[in-house]
Formats: sequence, C-alpha cells, structure tokens
Amino acid sequence: MQLLLTLEVGLLSNGLANTTVAMAKTLQTGQNRVFLDVLHTAVNRLSMQLAAQAGLEVEAYTVNDAELADALTSLGVVGITTNTLLPAATTAEPMQLQDAEAIVARFAQDFTMTSELEP
Repeated sequence: MQLLLTLEVGLLSNGLANTTVAMAKTLQTGQNRVFLDVLHTAVNRLSMQLAAQAGLEVEAYTVNDAELADALTSLGVVGITTNTLLPAATTAEPMQLQDAEAIVARFAQDFTMTSELEP
C-alpha cells in the first residue's frame, strides 16, 4: 500500500453517488491524485456537482464516440477511457496510419516496461 501515497488512483464505478465519493475520499493521502472513473451514462450535471463539491475530478468510460467525448468534456470530465481511437475528439485532421502505429508502438513499449516491474 506504500504506492498509494503518490500514485494516481482512479475509483472505477458504474454510478456516482455519496457512497462512491466517500470511498474515493478514503483513498486520498494528501500526496496523490484520486479521481472517479465513472460509466459515461452516469455522468450528468448533478453527478459532476457532487464530485466537484468533494474536490474530485471525473473521468468517464467507455466512450467510443467523439461527440459523446465532447459532451462529457463540456460537463467537466477531465479524461476518458475508450476502446477505439477518437481522432475527431483530439484533432481536426483525421488520424494518419503512421500516427496510429506510433501510438500503438508507444503503448507496447510502456506495457513492456510496466510488465518488467511485476514480480
């Protein structure tokens, strides 16, 4: 549990209620960033107000549509989890194949480095 002191910690939840916020608050150490990773259908103005009142940022999952990503961002969501690349959400230009290949290569490199840390 020593890592929780400084790691970013996301609490994954399919909803956002007072109990979810309370659970996330217990993960805060004062040195780490704790955020809520909430199913995108549970994100609305009320749930975002609840998180903001608790000082917690919200990320949303599983967002596979650029328009949905834009709508969530306008509500205050700071990050998304996706199963697909969203080039329209990140750039006005369509993503080129070499850009996608570079992202995949970087992910593979990061994954390898992470895997090496495991016992």
